[in-house]
Amino acid sequence: MVLADAWNAWDDQPAKNNTRAKCAETMDMYRSLDPWFGIEQEYTLMKPGKVGVKPSVPLGFNTDGSEPVPQGPYYTGAGYNVAIGRPVADEHYKLCVEAGVKISGINAEVMPGQWEFQIGPCRGIEMGDHLTMARYIMLRVTEKHECVCSFDPKPAEGDWNGAGCHTNFSVTPMRVAGGYDTIIKVCEAFGKVAKEHIAEYGEGNDKRLTGKHETCDINTFKYGVANRGASIRIPRDAEKSGRGYMEDRRPAANCDPYRVTQIIMKTTGECLSAETVEARRDLRVSTAGLVGGKTHTAFVFIKPHAVYEKVKTLVKEKLTADGLTIKSEGQIKSTVIDKKKLIDTHYGAIAAKAVMLKPKDLVVQEKSQEEFEKMFGVKWSKVMEDGLVFNAMDGAKKLGISPDELGKKYDALKKGETIIKFGGGFYCGKVDDIYVINGFYMNMRSKFTAPGTSIYYYEVEWPAEKMSWADFRGKLLGPTDPASAPEGSLRQQIYSKWSELGRSATGPRGADTGDNGVHASASPFEALAERSNWLRASISKDPFGKALLASGIPLPLLTKEWFSDPSVEFEGGKKSLFDLLEDLDAAACLKKCKEIALANKKCWLSSLTPHTASRSVAMDKVAPVLGGLASIYVASKVIPVMYHWELIPGVASPAWWARANTLRYDHYSEGIVYSQYDNGDPIREIPEESKGKMILRQKRGGWKLQSEKAPRLSAEVSEPAESLCVDVVEANGPVASHFGTASMVEKLPQIALKTLKGPHQADRLGPLPLELGYDYMAYKLSIVTALVVAELRTDSWDCIFLDTASFRHFAPLLEASQAYAQLSGCRFRLASFDPTQQPPEEESRICREKEMRLAAKMQAEPQVQVFSDRLKAGDPALCEEHERAYRIVMVEGVRNAMIAAFQRLELWPPTPPPEGIEDDDCCYEDVNSPLLVIAQRLYNDDVRRLLAVPCDGAASPWQQRALTAAFIVDFAEEVGVPCPSMPPTQKEMIEEFALRVEEFEAQQRATAAAVAAAVEEPSPHTVEDAVEASERPPDTPPARLLGVAQQLRAETRKLTERGGQFVQENKALVALGAAGLVGSAVGFLVAGGRAERAGRDSCRFPGDAKSHINWYNDWVVVEALMLFGAWLLNVQMILTLPEAIGARANFQLACKRSAVTYTELVATYKKQYKRREIEDYWETCKPAKSKKSKAATPTKESKPSKAAKPVQIGKDGGASALAKLRSFGSCVLAEYVWLDADGVTRSKTMTMTARPLKVTDLKVWNYDGSSTGQADGHNSEVLLKPRAIFNDPFRGYPHVMVLADAWNAWDDQPAKNNTRAKCAETMDMYRSLDPWFGIEQEYTLMKPGKVGVKPSVPLGFNTDGSEPAPQGPYYTGAGYNVAIGRPVADEHYKLCVEAGVKISGINAEVMPGQWEFQIGPCRGIEMGDHLTMARYIMLRVTEKHECVCSFDPKPAEGDWNGAGCHTNFSVTPMRVAGGYDTIIKVCDAFGKVAKEHIAEYGEGNDKRLTGKHETCDINTFKYGVANRGASIRIPRDAEKSGRGYMEDRRPAANCDPYRVTQIIMKTTGECLSAETIEAGGKTHTAFVFIKPHANNEKVQALVKEKLTSEGLTVKAEGQIKSNVIDKKKLIDTHYGAIAAKAVLMKPKDLIVQEKSQEEFEKMFGVKWSKVMEDGLVFNAMDGAKKLGISPDELGKKYDALKKGETIIKFGGGFYCGKVDDIYVINGFYMNMRSKFTAPGTSIHYYEVEWPAEKMSWADFRGKLLGPTDPAAAPAGSLREQIYSKWEDLGRLASQHSTLDKDTGDNGVHASASPFEALAERSNWLRASISKDPFGKALLASRIPLPLLTKEWLPGLHG
Repeated sequence: MVLADAWNAWDDQPAKNNTRAKCAETMDMYRSLDPWFGIEQEYTLMKPGKVGVKPSVPLGFNTDGSEPVPQGPYYTGAGYNVAIGRPVADEHYKLCVEAGVKISGINAEVMPGQWEFQIGPCRGIEMGDHLTMARYIMLRVTEKHECVCSFDPKPAEGDWNGAGCHTNFSVTPMRVAGGYDTIIKVCEAFGKVAKEHIAEYGEGNDKRLTGKHETCDINTFKYGVANRGASIRIPRDAEKSGRGYMEDRRPAANCDPYRVTQIIMKTTGECLSAETVEARRDLRVSTAGLVGGKTHTAFVFIKPHAVYEKVKTLVKEKLTADGLTIKSEGQIKSTVIDKKKLIDTHYGAIAAKAVMLKPKDLVVQEKSQEEFEKMFGVKWSKVMEDGLVFNAMDGAKKLGISPDELGKKYDALKKGETIIKFGGGFYCGKVDDIYVINGFYMNMRSKFTAPGTSIYYYEVEWPAEKMSWADFRGKLLGPTDPASAPEGSLRQQIYSKWSELGRSATGPRGADTGDNGVHASASPFEALAERSNWLRASISKDPFGKALLASGIPLPLLTKEWFSDPSVEFEGGKKSLFDLLEDLDAAACLKKCKEIALANKKCWLSSLTPHTASRSVAMDKVAPVLGGLASIYVASKVIPVMYHWELIPGVASPAWWARANTLRYDHYSEGIVYSQYDNGDPIREIPEESKGKMILRQKRGGWKLQSEKAPRLSAEVSEPAESLCVDVVEANGPVASHFGTASMVEKLPQIALKTLKGPHQADRLGPLPLELGYDYMAYKLSIVTALVVAELRTDSWDCIFLDTASFRHFAPLLEASQAYAQLSGCRFRLASFDPTQQPPEEESRICREKEMRLAAKMQAEPQVQVFSDRLKAGDPALCEEHERAYRIVMVEGVRNAMIAAFQRLELWPPTPPPEGIEDDDCCYEDVNSPLLVIAQRLYNDDVRRLLAVPCDGAASPWQQRALTAAFIVDFAEEVGVPCPSMPPTQKEMIEEFALRVEEFEAQQRATAAAVAAAVEEPSPHTVEDAVEASERPPDTPPARLLGVAQQLRAETRKLTERGGQFVQENKALVALGAAGLVGSAVGFLVAGGRAERAGRDSCRFPGDAKSHINWYNDWVVVEALMLFGAWLLNVQMILTLPEAIGARANFQLACKRSAVTYTELVATYKKQYKRREIEDYWETCKPAKSKKSKAATPTKESKPSKAAKPVQIGKDGGASALAKLRSFGSCVLAEYVWLDADGVTRSKTMTMTARPLKVTDLKVWNYDGSSTGQADGHNSEVLLKPRAIFNDPFRGYPHVMVLADAWNAWDDQPAKNNTRAKCAETMDMYRSLDPWFGIEQEYTLMKPGKVGVKPSVPLGFNTDGSEPAPQGPYYTGAGYNVAIGRPVADEHYKLCVEAGVKISGINAEVMPGQWEFQIGPCRGIEMGDHLTMARYIMLRVTEKHECVCSFDPKPAEGDWNGAGCHTNFSVTPMRVAGGYDTIIKVCDAFGKVAKEHIAEYGEGNDKRLTGKHETCDINTFKYGVANRGASIRIPRDAEKSGRGYMEDRRPAANCDPYRVTQIIMKTTGECLSAETIEAGGKTHTAFVFIKPHANNEKVQALVKEKLTSEGLTVKAEGQIKSNVIDKKKLIDTHYGAIAAKAVLMKPKDLIVQEKSQEEFEKMFGVKWSKVMEDGLVFNAMDGAKKLGISPDELGKKYDALKKGETIIKFGGGFYCGKVDDIYVINGFYMNMRSKFTAPGTSIHYYEVEWPAEKMSWADFRGKLLGPTDPAAAPAGSLREQIYSKWEDLGRLASQHSTLDKDTGDNGVHASASPFEALAERSNWLRASISKDPFGKALLASRIPLPLLTKEWLPGLHG
């Protein structure tokens, strides 16, 4: 379907009512604000009347013409005669999604038959397009359903709501931090033009906007938070978060969406544009800078001939003296100016007129033509007619001279005599007999690009009010001619002081326009253009640039046209844009720019590309992929194309591609290499020594492409080196073909192929670094290549790349090595570091470069030797910095591995970005987050890095640090210092990340499996098949190739699973394949081709782990292996075809049907061909020749099966993600279900970006609580918090239904009738009892009456109104007129099972039309959730079967059973042996609170609980075995087995399951808790252990004997070794708070009580606040670093401190001691920990218990154990005995005084309280809290388990 707009054929103007054209114009004008819209379209389904006559009766009104029950139950309702018209709404939703319309939800509205669908978020003009198409689809749907869709704003007179088109809206300033203020400002602006808006908002709106029914009066304007009675509602969440959107509630249902969005955007744009232009502060960019017209920013530079230190000083002093602020300054060298064409862009119009434009294309103003005639005596038209006017290039040809010679002639012309100025940069001079345009340009350019020259620039700014732009140029700078410049101006001073400034007196003195010393921007606009060119300044972030965009000038117009100084139509003629704006102040310049834009709108509107949010990627410009293999190109066969590693994916420019893959002289390896990297000079001709046969020479474990005849270029190859003959001669070799027509890509596989056949097999290459991708060389490689890939002006080699500040101890080496680092690409190699070499005699450029390299090495050599010796000697400072450098390299490597993984998973960049992740959130190290969140954070970090790149040729800070770290690590390795071990944090991070990747892939496979057709396929193809397929002739059907790819997936997985076995069997294949498919070792585990964990160890090749291919040195073999690996292992390569070609390149299959896999082939042709014929075609690719069978001529044309659209799994991306999608075709629909104020289910539908796996993947939604009785209209927002996820049985996979509960948006408290919250609290309190529920829900199917009226006749009653035969045959019966309503019951059962509801059975009940379904067993809160969803599904089913489901407890008066909700219930004590006694106890407890229970069991229950019809009287309570007339029935089996459950028969059918289960659990819990609490206090259980220093057999015997002799029972004992204590961090958990204060927490995070601060001051004579302010307080870890000692050494110093003198106790486990001149927190901890984790040590523990009545806990610790100080312990106590018998117990006497006299070393530890005992047993023995008597007693005391496990227990000591 095509959405089009109408235009007049006669004048190409918008046709009548084409409002889209104006809307598009407005949206384009304000596109920089990025407007998002979402419209809630209400509509009413009407009963059709006469043809063409407007219908007047809504579909939901009664057939007799009477009105239904007033609005109330219909909004978001379900059920027959409630959700009237759902088939229309659902089908419309489905078709819109299929059409690609951005429909985001539906719900029933407040009037019966009235519905709403939501469109959006949409960006700009997209809103009107999608709503228009959605309306069209709705009209088409109503044709089928025989009703009429009305968009009338008041479809029914009376007390009924109208129909609106509420428009939600935001722009970027609203969505960022501080956006709430912008929303208020826009609301205020809307108020000023309220009448203009109302005029655009639809006809007949006055009948709707009356001030009633959630509207504001049409003549009133007001806005408010969560106020549905306001003109504009601001969501509650926007107020809370400080940003968001606004909702205009005034547009009518029949409004034109283009008119509505246009005027909204116009008002908003004008409001915010005026604000920006008037220089409001920009919160998103800088709180310090003024924007718009209040600040002037200019670009000033010293021209090349005047760049000198004294000139720089003069210019800088003059600028600052006149009050200008220098924002930045720097040098740009001529090589950069030339390469980047900066001067050509700078003089764009001048250059164009001189070279590209012909005279006929130039516009010469009438006045200029008159001046030309006066000067030359001939009319301009005449010389044009005679062909005497030429541009500079053509003029030189005409005169037969060079452009330079023409330039000299041009310079000799005199102003006013032989040369005339037509305009800015537009001159015409007479040279000989012709007239030449801008003949000076070639000379002009050469002044900027001459070798060895440069410019020096200043970016300056000043307040516009302090100096006008005219004064800046006229007085500060001076006019073009410096001789006539005013005294003191810059140009005058340079002119007059030329010799004093150190310049040659005979040289240029600035006497003309081109050589006047200094340049400055002629206007604010020209300044922006120049900074954009020279400094790459961002227009959208520049204050003046933002003001231009806010004025409605599109960004493409600025960048593509205006910055080139075009001629523009203005004030009656064409003029230079720069001339028009010259010398204007910023405010005036902005105004004039807007006027010029409006005057030229038709021109630029047609030339600019329409705005779109989507991006297309051409296959030949695919961004390079880290890891080697990037993309596959398919024409007639598969050809692998190799790209390179890179640090920042996706930023390689076309310029980079142009210079990639070139022969280079590599300064580093001193040889000719075929390389992509920029650290060597391109070789434009093949050197003589490189001609002839080429060989791959092995060097130091690496390889290099080198001529067999080449001289030995370094000492490295002077040793005998084995070679592999490639046998490629000059004429056909890869080197030669690079300069010819043949492709290098096609030749390189031949090199590798012959390498494989040569004497050197893969096992001779050394171990490829496969294990987890931890080889630092590969990481370093990815860092080094950033210089090339990121286009960071690396041609300015004089820039400082090494970061001496971050590595101050290495600074002397780094400073000495700057030049060497620049020449070697920031790499270091000791082997070629030979300062004795002499420069060669040749004068080629290569030799000159070698001379530079040698000089750089000689300069660095002394420091290299010094630092080599220091590092080998183990200098602590250097070793610490080396370790830090290694960590930086590792971080970068892991980061790149993660990027590689995201690229492979097609998550890079993450589109759409997940909701809730801010642009500044770069915390990608949190790998426990969802994968999309990690990707977005890492992408944010990439963007942050790119934005940090400076424009002066220097590397960014992060890049400098990374390069320097790589340089240091390289240096250390060359010196022979081993690398540190992989940091545990990085190892754990990448392992966790790998798990996230595996989970994501598993989800993708699960999704694919769920939607794949179950068709038997042939056996998988093999690797050989893939290779064979890649070599098929050009006529091979693409479908066949793609089919092979699909079939190879299974085989590939098998190879992967075989892991190590496959490696051992195919070493050579894996070696080459790894090189080709991984490229660098970075991310082998996460970037593809990995083995299972079980096979990782066997993935290592034999040999020394430290010897490996020198990846970063020898590029050629790596490239060859990569290409050949890709060519050989077509398994992996072809697997990328369906995505790379099918999805990304929009590949069209060259066959009649779109069959790709064998399954699709069968599905497509099964009605035309036999199975055997299809199989033959699959194998041979030849069509069947046999005659068509009968099946071959189907009656209908068979349609190809649709490929299932991929569905994302996980967290919903939210509105921001939806806004960026083209369509919602692959989205998931979520039906949110909740209970209203009356306990009735309501629902509404939302579109989501992903199928959720858990409730945290879902967003909190909201609804209008005033329509459900849960809020007032002026404060109506109620939140929906997801609680449970079910499958959607109505829409099918992947859609879901969400059970939610309602919470007030204003105070975040449970909304009215949210009984689930209280129930969940109770269930959590008694979760240790593990409650199980099963509910038998009875219901009655009723005949429908009038709409909204409660039905009174059961479906099973006779049609004449008489009652049926008495109950008896109906219960569990079958047959017509017996099992009445079975279709409803059966369909409900089926749908519940599909939804995942725990429905366990159904049966017909005793009254005709009455049924029952059972839900359960369910645990805890689950019971209410599943029953609520089952009831909702029942209401949906009755809509289809045209009956009403009643949960009334007495649906029919008379001798008929009522309807109940019998609740079966048990807890753990009931289900275990002896549980029958517990059942009786609980029944007795129920009897005591019978009335309280009845109050919770449903309304109208007194009519049912009469003592008849299997009930007990409501005022009586009794229980009995198998007694259905009792209040509680105990099953017979429970009595027999002595355990089981009980059934409470009192709850009514209409009961709230949450209220019922909550009070049942509360009564049961209180009953059993008293008993549990009492039991928990009767027995003491403690944890005792012997500390490591005292642990031996004699001490163990002494302790055990003492414990048992005192009457304690030893429940368990054992040994825990130090390695277990260390690995499981048992001691850290034991001393949790102590450890945290010593290591993790900073002093500022600690709370020191006021009393402790006073004691501190008394002890140390200084206030605590003072030492904190002076930064003298450290935790133990930081304190050791500050003192330059190890933590163990600090511990020893800490042990020497004296209590009360140099150490103070602030609290439990919280000490502060003075060590030297600083104060250290818990400095003792590291020593304390080491005593438990020292190798060979252990503790010996005892778990003991005793009756509480026999010994108090105080006596246990004070008398049996003894106090902390063993010397003061009572005789006979454990600690006293160990202390006094130390030597007798076999311990060393020398340890006695140091190891036994303080708190930490007193021999034995025991729990200080029953609670601490539980905590310690939970930690050391992993004891279960819920099974421990004391733990159960705590839980029974209403202390939640999470509080215990997450907060109370982990702290333990301190």
